[in-house]
Amino acid sequence: MVISIPPLHSLIVSLVASLHLSQVEHIASSINDIVSASPDEFKDGYHLVCHSQGALICRCLTEYIGTHQIDTLVSMAGPQMGVYDEAFFSFFPDSIGKLTLEEIYHVAYTSVFQDTLSVANMWSDPNHVKDYLSDNNFLPKYNNLIDHDKKDEFKQNFLSLSKAVFVVGSQADGVTYDGGIGPWQAAVFDYYDTDGETFVDMKNQTIYTEDTFGLKTMDERGDLILGVVEGVSHNEWFNNPDVYKKYVFPHCT
Repeated sequence: MVISIPPLHSLIVSLVASLHLSQVEHIASSINDIVSASPDEFKDGYHLVCHSQGALICRCLTEYIGTHQIDTLVSMAGPQMGVYDEAFFSFFPDSIGKLTLEEIYHVAYTSVFQDTLSVANMWSDPNHVKDYLSDNNFLPKYNNLIDHDKKDEFKQNFLSLSKAVFVVGSQADGVTYDGGIGPWQAAVFDYYDTDGETFVDMKNQTIYTEDTFGLKTMDERGDLILGVVEGVSHNEWFNNPDVYKKYVFPHCT
């Protein structure tokens, strides 16, 4: 059985709504209602197969929902480490149009945008890590990089997955935007170093070395799968049947 759960009522709403207050909590409630209404259907668990921003939300759901029955998480081109690309400027008000990529954090990390704009929740400026950790109220929390009252619970819940799969398409040399997220490397937990140019791979990221939410543990027990497929663009993960059948469906059987 396949059930589609849209993040909110429309794509536009999901892009301009807070990821935690409006989306993680909303979808968690929807999932709990569906599972509770058909306990026999879900007694052996279920898979979450999610794309783009929804894939980040779904990874957060595996941490947020206590005693969940999620068996496998499949994240398709999800910005797990955040976004940092001029392609996202269009989601901010026109009044900030004169700001540069290096200056957007001044706006993204304000409480107004953190409470209302999902792109701001995902904004991870490698040049201003201190500001990111202190003023981004979403991603540092779900990556367990800051102290909060559910830190241990988030890690325990994530590790209750049987398997976690993160896939993305690589792009041409020097191209970091896949048509939906930038950098695309964030989908497999690689991200910019503090120079904003070179990349640090997953195993040298703090989330892995300190095992903040369980990524290292899951990897060591053999249940973490990362896949980078050459040339697959952002939307091909859901509109190209061949891509889905070859790189996604086998993880859900």
